[in-house]
Amino acid sequence: MSKPLESHWIAAKCVLRYLSGTCNYGILYTNIFDVILAGYLDSDWVGNLDDRRSIIGYAFNIGSGVIAWSSKRQSIVALSSYEAEYQALCAATCEAIWLRRLLNDAGEGQKESTSIKSDNQSAIKLAYNPVFHKNTNNIDTQFHFVREKIQPKEICVEYCKTCDNLADIFIKPLGHVNFELFRWMLGVQDNPFSIGGELKIINIILY
Repeated sequence: MSKPLESHWIAAKCVLRYLSGTCNYGILYTNIFDVILAGYLDSDWVGNLDDRRSIIGYAFNIGSGVIAWSSKRQSIVALSSYEAEYQALCAATCEAIWLRRLLNDAGEGQKESTSIKSDNQSAIKLAYNPVFHKNTNNIDTQFHFVREKIQPKEICVEYCKTCDNLADIFIKPLGHVNFELFRWMLGVQDNPFSIGGELKIINIILY
């Protein structure tokens, strides 16, 4: 805002055009899915060119649509991509624990571990390996927190391919095809409260 450039103006108009063209979009929640909490996370290492801090994003859904999501800049500079991913995992774990308690209070307690999917195998190995974290003292506290939630099987961290990681939509620009795919995976659709919109979802599932 202090030194706006032409590129900022172009980006702002792009956002406004998208918002104008998607006024009728929303998230439809239905009871055709089981209430199973699952999440995705990702990070864009040194994604901010001004201070080289990473952008982290995560999303949690309960079947038919996303119920919690976040996209924000990390408070410290990560020295490696897996460290940035692990910081994102720590933030996603905090959210998962809070959502599990909220669902339990609502009478939908989660019997199984909450799956959190990541496309960084180094971060996953760090979460499960009780020795490897000693080489990364700067994230030692985060390791113990995540580990503490993995051992009683409150959460489990699983690998997913980058092309399947819908958290990418919160941290980086995407092509038209991937953007629409991830938007659909989030449960966002046109006219979600119309009968036609609900039938459209059912037809996709049956197909």
